Amino acid sequence: MSRWRRTESSNPSCHHPISGTLAYEPTSKRTATGRGRVLLGLLPILTLILVYLLVASARHAENPRDKITPIPSAMAAAVQTMALQADPRTGEVPMIADTRLACAGWELLLLWRR
Repeated sequence: MSRWRRTESSNPSCHHPISGTLAYEPTSKRTATGRGRVLLGLLPILTLILVYLLVASARHAENPRDKITPIPSAMAAAVQTMALQADPRTGEVPMIADTRLACAGWELLLLWRR
């Protein structure tokens, strides 16, 4: 038994644009359920993460000071610096200071719209 069958639709959009013959469609439409659906949803994301890690490690092996595609340990070090250590010039933690300024900006925007 073939997995594909001819459609018997009279809808012109089902016809092949060049030959004018009827299009084929699959005989069974299977859908993933439960864990399979979650895994299929995560598959593209995990693939992108894997590709990024491969590219980042190859670039890091070639140039350890590369900042275009940092390796995860370099990203973690940057987050630690921005989120946990005070800036020597201002004495403030940069992430806290940026959040405070962003909130003040939203407050001004909301007061202006009244």
